[in-house]
Amino acid sequence: HVVIAGSTPRAFCAGGDVRDLYQYIQRGDFDRTRVYFRAEYNADLDIYACSKPVVSLADGIVMGGGAGLMQCSRYRVASETTRFAMPESAIGLFPDAGASIFLGRIPRPFAMFLGLTGQIIGADIMLEFSFLTNRLRIRDVLQPGGLDVNSPFRHCELGAQMQMDQMFAAQALAAGGLGEAQRAQLIEDSMYMLILHEIGHTLGLTHNMRASQLQPDVFDAAAVAAKGLSGSVMDYEAVNVAPPGKTQTPFYQNRPGLYDLWAIEFGYAPSLVDAAAEKARLQALLARSTEPELAYGNDADDMRRPGRGIDPHINIYDHSGDAVGYAEQRLQLVRDIQADLLAEYQGETYQALYNSFAVLMNQLSRSGGVVSRYVGGVHINRAAPGAAAAPPYQPVAARQQQRAMQVLAKYIFAPDALGGSESVYQHLQRQRRGFDFSAEPEDPKLHAMMLSVQKRILDHLLHPRTLQRVSDSRLYGNDYELTQMLNDLTGAIFEADKRGTVNSIRQNLQVEYLKRLVSIWRGNKSSKVPHLARSAVLAQLEKLARQLGGKRRADAATKAHRRHLQFLVDRALSVNV
Repeated sequence: HVVIAGSTPRAFCAGGDVRDLYQYIQRGDFDRTRVYFRAEYNADLDIYACSKPVVSLADGIVMGGGAGLMQCSRYRVASETTRFAMPESAIGLFPDAGASIFLGRIPRPFAMFLGLTGQIIGADIMLEFSFLTNRLRIRDVLQPGGLDVNSPFRHCELGAQMQMDQMFAAQALAAGGLGEAQRAQLIEDSMYMLILHEIGHTLGLTHNMRASQLQPDVFDAAAVAAKGLSGSVMDYEAVNVAPPGKTQTPFYQNRPGLYDLWAIEFGYAPSLVDAAAEKARLQALLARSTEPELAYGNDADDMRRPGRGIDPHINIYDHSGDAVGYAEQRLQLVRDIQADLLAEYQGETYQALYNSFAVLMNQLSRSGGVVSRYVGGVHINRAAPGAAAAPPYQPVAARQQQRAMQVLAKYIFAPDALGGSESVYQHLQRQRRGFDFSAEPEDPKLHAMMLSVQKRILDHLLHPRTLQRVSDSRLYGNDYELTQMLNDLTGAIFEADKRGTVNSIRQNLQVEYLKRLVSIWRGNKSSKVPHLARSAVLAQLEKLARQLGGKRRADAATKAHRRHLQFLVDRALSVNV
């Protein structure tokens, strides 16, 4: 690690360099001004691109060039005495020193205020503003989120990911009529989780996306009190909101987990003087690595993005040893909250209502993504030969894959998957500020929002790697055959309304799904899709061709839609591939 700290307890950097810069400009010494900025920005870039973790201990006053050093560091640690400002703004200069990093991450009005005034703010203001309140960037809500492990600049995004969970949890507590005590507990657990997570990074701990599967039942208060909610604070676990009828246990892992304590003991416990005794101590610690409480899987293993990872136990936004059941409860809770979203709404504008709806859609996407990964999943065991009974690779049980598909059919692909009601949709109005809507009209894009959720699920289910793995794993224990999987998926998307009216949300989904099948069969990249997968997809196209060929009574929109589908199928099957 590289640690940057101030030379005095009073300040990390008091902005004296800004004063010198101001004097250079006043004297017309522009050569020294250019040297100053070149050195400053090169230093900021070097810190940002440093291969070693850089930790800035930003205690006391943080101003001037030191603010840039802090913003470009991988880990930024503030204290209750931190005072941050950009005094260059107050003397007529532009905000520099890393300002483009943090000003771009906060709401525009607050960014303009800081950038134009040079106002001094405390660490408590920024923490409350960006993490504990309901401010968010709507365009990020339905994105998969999370770290790109292929990027050379890796950083932790837990705080940003927890923010939308915070907003959902606040909605759920309000919908359940729970009071300030639960709200205070949510904030306390969240802060413990976030702070312990970042401290874990400074100690050298990496993410452990396997840890949240510790408890068979995260609402068993006695079990959680004994072992914790999760095996580690280094996971990106879902906020733990109890559905109706369940006991509310901690919202997050709020103390170091069993895995954390084990890893820290290995890395930091004092060595024994006797070499033989020290070797025996370390071997005893390492021998515990196969204990279920110490299970581990990092960012390189997790399945957050389609085509990444193979073990659904190693993922983000999940919880409990029954992640499918936990996600199903969450999806039902989202649906229940959507139904009453407008009932007791109070606000000066409808922006908060729009935010609430978007956050619920985010939960739909996250939980649906967790469930989908069990289809075609393979559990990993990296224990040394003879150290564990389970084989290195064990496909997810067929009944669990089918269960996952059933949950997706009910909550993601069903005709009523969007939830809400016409009255709710009529009030999803964003607040206008200046020329906010110059880029696109302000009306709520409901079809696009729902389809973005569904596309994220299809991205995994129809990914060539998923299709290949379903076929490959048949040779070592997978009983959920590829044609059966695609039959279940087609049924989830077409069966419920094949004899009647198809609503517009389902029309959107059916066209999207059919186009993906056609692309696998005869698209530009179809040659890269496994032969077995293309055969199974051809069977689905022929099945849909027969289904669409029959005459059925329906409204004009449904007839037009089915003719569209029939055209896509006929064209796909008529091409000489």
